Amino acid sequence: MASIKVSQVDFSFQYANYGIWKVTYTSPNTGEKWSAGITDLELIEKTRDARFPKDKDLRKLLKICKTNDK
Repeated sequence: MASIKVSQVDFSFQYANYGIWKVTYTSPNTGEKWSAGITDLELIEKTRDARFPKDKDLRKLLKICKTNDK
C-alpha cells in the first residue's frame, strides 16, 4: 500500500450516528469502493476537517476502510 497515492478527495464522509461516521474510500484508478464505520473521531478530525491532512492519517483511514469493508 506504500506506493498508492492517497488524497483527501478519495474519501467521502457521512454522519451515521452519534460518534460514528461512515467513511467510503473510492479508488481513483479502478473506481472500486470500500466503506467502514469509524468511531475514532480524532482520526476523522485529522482527515475530514483538516485543510492539509497528513499522509499517515489518510493511509490509516484507507487501511481501516479496506479491512472493515461491509
